[in-house]
This record gives sequence, C-alpha cells and structure tokens, in this order.
Amino acid sequence: MTSQPAGTLTTPLHDLPSAAGRTFGPSSWRVVTQDDVQAFADLSGDRNPVHIDPDFARETPFGQTIVHGYLTLSLVVPLMAEVFEVTDIGVGINYGLDRLRFPAPVPVGARIRVSGEVLRVEDVDTQRSSAESAQRQLEDLATLGLDWDEVLCQHDRDAAYEAALESLPYYECYCSRKDIQEASRAPHAIP
Repeated sequence: MTSQPAGTLTTPLHDLPSAAGRTFGPSSWRVVTQDDVQAFADLSGDRNPVHIDPDFARETPFGQTIVHGYLTLSLVVPLMAEVFEVTDIGVGINYGLDRLRFPAPVPVGARIRVSGEVLRVEDVDTQRSSAESAQRQLEDLATLGLDWDEVLCQHDRDAAYEAALESLPYYECYCSRKDIQEASRAPHAIP
C-alpha cells in the first residue's frame, strides 16, 4: 500500500484490509454547471424544475437550481479515481449502497471534491460472513453515535418473506402481448 502526493491511497486487493483507518483525498475540485444538470435531466428523464428551471428554483427555499442527488453521486466516480485505487484486480463493479442520503443540496455552480476514510474492509460473500463481522459493524455504528432498538438480520427474515409472497392473490392474465404493449402507451383515461 502506498500513499502518493495529494492524499492518494493505492493498495493491491490482497492488502486492502490493512487500509482500514486510512484516509484519502481530497481530490481536485469539480464545478457542477447548469449544462451538466440539464444533460443529466435529459439523459435520466428527471426534469424536476428545481434542477432545470432557474425562475422556478429561485422561489424555492434553495433560492436557485440544485444538482440532482444522483448526478452528484455519479461525479464521485472520477473524483474518487483520482485519490483511491485498488490494484491487482480485473474488473470492478458497483455492488450497491446500503445507506445513501443527500443531507444537503449542491447548488448549481458549486464546487465538489472527494475525501474519505476506509472504515472497514469485509468480504461480502454470504458463505464466508460471520457473527464476528456483524458485531464489528454494530460497533462501528455505535462509534458513529448510531443506536437501535432491535437488530434484525436479513437472512433471519427469509421465511417471513416467503410467507408474504405465498399469501399474495394470484390473478391469471388473459391479455395478449400486444394488449400489454399498447397499455403502456395508453392515455389511461375513460374514452
């Protein structure tokens, strides 16, 4: 594992667990423009006026247009690549997010950058997950000041999910594929 100039953290995959507790960043600054926001709105179909209509947005509590949360999240990828790298891997994919929140808006025209800390590294393979790993996660949450009334593990709920699915009513469909295709384009109003 090496730390390079400007807070870059580079580690081979086999050494990733030893990165726990290490920080990285900040990355360079990135200004998010109204053109960026408009392009994201066009691509995603999210045309909420608070993002793309300056006159509308001026009358909101934000006072101006704000960046889509998911656009902000997607801009993390190139910024993160500047300051954090795992080597000796073939292809990396986004496994997903457990808890994602956008606690404050990013105003259009603002600068963003990435800094971070590797809190913990664990194998997410359920065949190799352990009670010790779960306990460490709970301890990490407690360290951050998060508490809970009851801890439920997802795998303990499998029977309840199966029972819920079994209890759903079953309706046989007599529509043709053509009927279904046309229904998605219908005006859905009484003629």
